[in-house]
Amino acid sequence: MAMDYTNFYTVYYWMSKLKTKKVVKGGIKMEPLAGVAKDLYALIFRFSHGKNGCCNMSYKTMEDVTGVPKSTLIRNLKLLEESNLIQIAGHVTTHGRRVILALGRSNIWREAFIDVYNRFALT
Repeated sequence: MAMDYTNFYTVYYWMSKLKTKKVVKGGIKMEPLAGVAKDLYALIFRFSHGKNGCCNMSYKTMEDVTGVPKSTLIRNLKLLEESNLIQIAGHVTTHGRRVILALGRSNIWREAFIDVYNRFALT
């Protein structure tokens, strides 16, 4: 049986060095990226290296690839967004809800992200 090389993602060592925000008693604690959040970041990293720099997939696809329920996906995507590691936008198509994800918060990403979102939102 041949391996499908288009449906995989790699978790790199440097991803463990990224920090996420965790609200704790008395303030905010920065923790290393781990668990489902790290898997999601790796998935977004893998599929955002196309011509527009964004990862465009449904929650259902993310569930299928990661094996994680939608509620856990949403909670971890929110954690990544609040930690300024990704940007999230969504839109509804005739085939269901799609999520557009982009890495980082730099001005370059923001401009590309807004452009892609506007193109998808208008179709």
